[in-house]
Amino acid sequence: MKDNVGIFLGRFQPFHKGHEITIRRMLEMHDHVKIIIGSADKHGTARNPFHAQIRANIIDR
Repeated sequence: MKDNVGIFLGRFQPFHKGHEITIRRMLEMHDHVKIIIGSADKHGTARNPFHAQIRANIIDR
């Protein structure tokens, strides 16, 4: 049997309540949710202030 996997792609700059709500709703509809952090190679700018690992740590809390 195959898992039902949802995919959520975002920059998460910063991760906010709307992202959290979307992930929670996706988890109601899917067995698993894969979160892909976009612009992972960019950080330290006004548009992308946080490094990808920092964003991953915030999402993982």
